Amino acid sequence: MKRFTLAILALIGLFSFTPAFASNPFVDVPLNHWAYDAVSKLAADGIVIGYPDGTFQGTKPITRYEMAMVVARALAKVDETKASKEDLGLLKKLVVEFQDELNALGVKVDGIEERLAAVERNLNGFAFSGSLEIDFYWNGGDYFNENGNYQDAQVEEAYIHISKQVDSNVSVHFRLEAETGNLIAGRAYANVLFPWGIAMTIGRWAFDWEAERGLYADNDALLTDRAYSPIIYFNRRTGSVDFAFYYAYFDPDELAEYGGRLDFFVGDNRLRLGLFYMGWTTAPGTALDPFVYGADFTFNFAEGFRAYGQYISEDLGGAVNVLGTLVDNPVIYKLGLSVDQSVLNFTSVTAEYVKMERGAFYTDRTSQPYGYLEAQGFLIDTSEFPGEPVSPVLSGYIADDVDIFFLKLTQQWSDKVATVQRYYSFDYKGRDLPDAKSFAFSFLYQYTPSLSFELGYQQVDWSSGFDIRQDESRINLTTYITF
Repeated sequence: MKRFTLAILALIGLFSFTPAFASNPFVDVPLNHWAYDAVSKLAADGIVIGYPDGTFQGTKPITRYEMAMVVARALAKVDETKASKEDLGLLKKLVVEFQDELNALGVKVDGIEERLAAVERNLNGFAFSGSLEIDFYWNGGDYFNENGNYQDAQVEEAYIHISKQVDSNVSVHFRLEAETGNLIAGRAYANVLFPWGIAMTIGRWAFDWEAERGLYADNDALLTDRAYSPIIYFNRRTGSVDFAFYYAYFDPDELAEYGGRLDFFVGDNRLRLGLFYMGWTTAPGTALDPFVYGADFTFNFAEGFRAYGQYISEDLGGAVNVLGTLVDNPVIYKLGLSVDQSVLNFTSVTAEYVKMERGAFYTDRTSQPYGYLEAQGFLIDTSEFPGEPVSPVLSGYIADDVDIFFLKLTQQWSDKVATVQRYYSFDYKGRDLPDAKSFAFSFLYQYTPSLSFELGYQQVDWSSGFDIRQDESRINLTTYITF
């Protein structure tokens, strides 16, 4: 039944049409045209609205110009509506049919297919993606693998990401993980938009202030890049100021973490200055409730040139005996410089200098900072000495002052081929701890947009004998798949 004219006329009334439309140069849309059925379906789904009682009445055909007005209104409303795939398909067909009229109305139809596809992904069902990383190693033992295996292989990463835009203000996200053969929900969180530009993330989630602000080159976060379950995190960006704060709880350790940061952007965002604070509360009766505070910056001082740095001051909540020395307020400094390949033509360069004072603690990820491909790291902390104190919040306490120098060179030879060289130097002060130097080379090949391979070699040399650190070399073959 194709009695829609009064319905369409009601829509026209909503657009305040004038008598000028009586002389509209566009021809009528015949009553047997499929567009009427399409509009009726969209109306039934609430994307097009008729009279206040929701009915459509009438027998007179309308012009193509008036039908284009209906389509334009539906396009404006679809972002706010839980549209079905059928609805979006009808809208796409209507856009094609009435493209000239929409252009005459000033409705931009360029890219409309992409926009409707994005609406379909966001408003109609779940979006899926994933990644798979498989590693094979051949090495000398305990440095590259704490179990002392001379050859090893593992599924390092097996993730399925699922997300859904629930409505215009709420989205949910899940990451299913299956590295060990057991499928678990490693991430399960929601993003919520509030008035005044406030965004909230809540659930099982991980944030990485250092990566988001370009403060390291590899897997080298010092404090962040850690998972929380659960966490509530608020963020607001207004003009040149970004503000964030959070509270997280760890179970069964009876450990809570909280913190916040302010970022100031100056000179068209070329300079960013950040201040942060992070604190921990441990179980009743635990001696330490440590906290850290500090500042960091990034500065794009020329095209392709970027400098960055961090200052971290840690309060251990009371003096800690680190291998016979009482320590309470260790600090960490980092300074880095990055130059793009577009500047040097043949390579990009990232150089970092880090100083960590005795007693400092750092992130407890599987791989320590400067641990290439999840290897056991170069940092020697108190957790490696029986009977010595272990930090209750992140990892062990650094056993001695250490100076770290890191250099990374990357050559992008083509869209498919790249090579990377890494150099590490760890210089311990005062104590009889072995210094370390390491060189790594890797060859990466992008076979398809979703499949790549990495063949790598790394050599590590320690300055003196130490039963938990030995000279070693390693070859790795890694396969990466994304979808």
